[in-house]
Amino acid sequence: KAYQAVREQTAFYMAKMGELHYQNFHRIGLGEVADEVRRVWREEGSKAAYAAVTDDVVHARAYAGPVEGAVEWVEAQREAGYSQSSVAISLAATTGVR
Repeated sequence: KAYQAVREQTAFYMAKMGELHYQNFHRIGLGEVADEVRRVWREEGSKAAYAAVTDDVVHARAYAGPVEGAVEWVEAQREAGYSQSSVAISLAATTGVR
């Protein structure tokens, strides 16, 4: 569920949020995916564009799982040159609270 939200947000930013975001995906090495997502969104619509965002892109942009994995993910992001990371905690997975 968390990864699907990231997939949809990524597709939206690649296809519909303008040149700034689109060019940023090119700068960080995701230009081919951004090109494909834009094309698919234009020709087939948003749902098809969501599917065009590859799993490796989703996992590069987000992590869902145990805290220990989150720490490793943030460290890997830092090593890759990212200067900011965002962490969101959902209680729903463990408590059912939304």
